[in-house]
Amino acid sequence: MTDGVFSLLVDAYKSTKKGRYIESAAILEPVVITLKDSPYPLFLLAVNYLHLNRFSESDLILEKLRKSWPQYRHLIELELFLKLKASTSIDEIVASYALAHASDRSSRKISSALRMLRKTDNFNDIQKNARLEDFVEIPGPPRVSALSKRHSSVSQRSYSSNKRHGKKIRSYAAITVTVLLAAAALSGLLYRFNINYSSSNSRPELELPDGIDGLELDGSPYSLISRVSREKTSEFYYSSGELGNDYKKARALIKNNKLNSSVLILNRIINSNASPAVKDKVLFLLKYISDIDVREYENLDYKEFSRKPYLFRGYAVVWPGRTANISRSGKGTSFSLLINAGKGGNFSGVADIYSSEVIQKIENNVSVKVSGVIVNPEGPSGRPYIVSRSVNLSE
Repeated sequence: MTDGVFSLLVDAYKSTKKGRYIESAAILEPVVITLKDSPYPLFLLAVNYLHLNRFSESDLILEKLRKSWPQYRHLIELELFLKLKASTSIDEIVASYALAHASDRSSRKISSALRMLRKTDNFNDIQKNARLEDFVEIPGPPRVSALSKRHSSVSQRSYSSNKRHGKKIRSYAAITVTVLLAAAALSGLLYRFNINYSSSNSRPELELPDGIDGLELDGSPYSLISRVSREKTSEFYYSSGELGNDYKKARALIKNNKLNSSVLILNRIINSNASPAVKDKVLFLLKYISDIDVREYENLDYKEFSRKPYLFRGYAVVWPGRTANISRSGKGTSFSLLINAGKGGNFSGVADIYSSEVIQKIENNVSVKVSGVIVNPEGPSGRPYIVSRSVNLSE
């Protein structure tokens, strides 16, 4: 593990402990691409996704952990916690904790949870008030992976090389985090691509890599939809054909550089009864879009947004309004945007805006026009959370 990657993990861990889950997820998404031989970044990313209620994405991360590191202690603690929250029987969950405790007695979280469950006479109260941090240890990042001695020796041999290139690595990491911040709510499979644009004045056509063109649904051996789901979904497909047509249309819109239109369809699929395998491919496409630096930002009627906000995750929007609650730090600027606020004091809604730049030209209660990506339609405050690309004063 390089010094640059380790410092990013430290930042992500500190952000997680402080409850800044969007920020931590944004840091971790590029890290999991770099650090593939340790379960820790994936585990920490899953924890942040759960706090952000991004359950479909956390499920994908947990599945990857199960396949590669099934005995990872913190994964076992996390899965036991999720089972506790969903269990209808205290006997079932006590048996699960007892089995895990018998297999590995080193986990203090599992031991304390088992003692509490065995003594309680009010399981419903424990289940209702259980907090993830009380049942799952979230450790700081390991300097060296404990998965193999070979990794340790490689890290020692590469230390001098990392030291020579440390500045370069840290610079690259900082740029990567900034670029991917807008993808904080969109990552699932975490890939990178290069996009080529034409020089014409018309909307350019994107040159899709083979990985995108190969994401076909036709002829798949698995069911594309689940007609009977234990959980109610916001969107519902009655046939695989209907889902397949939407998926093909979304891919075609990406190729024609109509990214916002594609985002709406892809988010519909993510929030539907589509099978996990289909959602896997959709997250791939959403991540593809999130990696595109040059986007066309479009005006969006707030009433349209508020009807189905979940469809607009990753949407590149332009919203006018007035500023409030401006906060500046060494890492950027954040403020509330009173969308479409007029002189009479009326406004359509409120969005939380973040910019990686320290913007000095704006103050509270001034008219601005914000262009940015909606990275979380319903952020921690219940309002849309936007990472801005530009903030301009309006007359």
